[in-house]
Amino acid sequence: MLMVVSILLLVQTAIFFFDIPLPLNEQARAIALQTNGKILQGGTCDISGTYQFCIVRYNVDGSIDSTFGTNGYFIYQVPGTTSNTLGRSIVIQSDGKILLGGTCDNKFCIVRIQ
Repeated sequence: MLMVVSILLLVQTAIFFFDIPLPLNEQARAIALQTNGKILQGGTCDISGTYQFCIVRYNVDGSIDSTFGTNGYFIYQVPGTTSNTLGRSIVIQSDGKILLGGTCDNKFCIVRIQ
């Protein structure tokens, strides 16, 4: 019973709802935890009908980390693609660089940032 109570308390303190402060629709598909405790959430952002890779980084307290990308978010349209850039997974490499993988015009693609 003590184990269940601990898990419930952890879940209750880790629920956050945010919206990227831009006129777009976001679809989160992946989450990763950096060694410094910051949280990456990645997926797709629809900006005027163009789907692009996007990542938001949160501080340990759940607030958006404004030091990451532009005011806490990173949005990227892969060069040479049209409107179908869909982020599906995040991996943090041992050197701290971030990989966001998914599909670009229905083909596999990966972006490496930082």
